[in-house]
Amino acid sequence: MHKKASIPELFFDLVYVYAIGRSMTLIHHLHDGIIPWEDFVIFILSFLFLINIWVYQTVFLNRYGQESPKNNAFLFLDMGFLLLLSNSFTLEWRGQFTPFVVLVLLLTASLFTQYFLELRHYPSPEHQEVIQNYLLILGIRFGLVAVSLFISLTFGLYFYLVGFLTGLILSIFFRKDTSRVPISFAHLVERMTLLVIITFGEMIMGGIAKYSKMK
Repeated sequence: MHKKASIPELFFDLVYVYAIGRSMTLIHHLHDGIIPWEDFVIFILSFLFLINIWVYQTVFLNRYGQESPKNNAFLFLDMGFLLLLSNSFTLEWRGQFTPFVVLVLLLTASLFTQYFLELRHYPSPEHQEVIQNYLLILGIRFGLVAVSLFISLTFGLYFYLVGFLTGLILSIFFRKDTSRVPISFAHLVERMTLLVIITFGEMIMGGIAKYSKMK
């Protein structure tokens, strides 16, 4: 019997789709019919970060998530962080950089804690290696992103980007180790299907709302 997506996971996907919708507002402002390249870069970085959050959280729940008060509490906590993060998506990113980074750190720390708490529940070498790899990735990301809070905005932005990209690149290097603990493909397909359905529904509702305003 395969692991099924839980109700809290569905709520997490709803909040995630809302965050995606908020990030789309970054490219709604055209200048002479063209999206400014700076706005487009900000959108791409925001979008990739949201994708990364969903993938990391989904992979964790796929391997180690259980229908328990502890896991549900972390999910709802992450939903709150994600909602606050969504409201920081703005073209005036300089004024929102600090709260954005703080929320990124909170989301990273939350996932780090979730993996850390699973160390004692999975003593096998394969699981220990996978969990320690993710702890290393998240720890490095947290450290580099945290540095960006204590230096000037110009250099802080580079530290943030390096921290974000390091998390992406290291996960590729550890792919061989993580493959030793397979994921539940059925659960992953179910989560992705739910995400597509919710996103499609959001697009339809957004289109109806815009059409109503035009009329």
